[in-house]
Amino acid sequence: MRIIFFLILATWFISCKPSRSGVFVETVNAELVSQLIAKAKDTAWMSPITNEKTPGIWVKGLKLTFETPGNTTLIWYDEQDRVTGLVEYKNNVLQDSIQFFSNGQRMFTFLFNKEGKPSGPARFFYEDGRVREDGRFENGIKTGVWRTFKPDGLLEMVNEYDRYGQPKR
Repeated sequence: MRIIFFLILATWFISCKPSRSGVFVETVNAELVSQLIAKAKDTAWMSPITNEKTPGIWVKGLKLTFETPGNTTLIWYDEQDRVTGLVEYKNNVLQDSIQFFSNGQRMFTFLFNKEGKPSGPARFFYEDGRVREDGRFENGIKTGVWRTFKPDGLLEMVNEYDRYGQPKR
């Protein structure tokens, strides 16, 4: 019991201590995408889609369905046929959503609960891979401590949210 307590304390201390964001580079794995397409039962091109905030990033899509009913993956491509996003559903519930900058760097990372809402640790990135913001979601709501970093990696601000997503300060 004492060991578990110290592991939790050490993990919390290490994760909360930095005042500078590191570079977290995670890019599209083309081989993994190819394997995903190869495992699909059906594939179908989808009509062009654009996103107002990031015009031209999602230009066309590929819908993959698998042997297990309800399991679907959407893969989005840009004008140069680079993967810019993946969305995965299991039993028609959102499981994972990934969007990439045009250089292949991931824009954000977080997990989803059984209802398809963000839950657990979350990170948002700048295009160069530095952390822009990190914190935690509970059932789709920002909770706990959220840190925002400047593009140079220095800590810009810290906000704390209650379990209803309301700022504590």
